[in-house]
Amino acid sequence: MVYEYMKFPDGAEIVHTQVLNPSSDPTVEVNFERPKEMGWKKDKDEVRSDNRSRSAWTEAR
Repeated sequence: MVYEYMKFPDGAEIVHTQVLNPSSDPTVEVNFERPKEMGWKKDKDEVRSDNRSRSAWTEAR
């Protein structure tokens, strides 16, 4: 499930998941999404319990 965290006047949004893999490697996915002419520009980050993170920009249509 994805939860809305913040929405900006330009339509950009920050959303996050619940805690994934709580017993082995707790992780939360955080998405920064901005609408574009034909779809969304999205940055997906994974925030882990040991404060390591991964990030990847994608262009969705």
